[in-house]
Amino acid sequence: MKKFLLINLLIEGVIFAYGAWLHYVRHDSRYHFYFGLFTFLFFLVTMPVFLWWRYKDKDLSAWQFRKPEK
Repeated sequence: MKKFLLINLLIEGVIFAYGAWLHYVRHDSRYHFYFGLFTFLFFLVTMPVFLWWRYKDKDLSAWQFRKPEK
């Protein structure tokens, strides 16, 4: 899982860098596509996988809201 996240982050970094290069060097209007692709991959693929991997075996009961006992 760690390798998947690392490879995914590297690919996303390349996509982001290419979009920035298109925007700042070439002044091309297609950079919106690459920034959007980076955002989509990062927030809808990488972050959920990371959060699942990081907290899958943890006890999170202390972080749950409970009704006050009477």
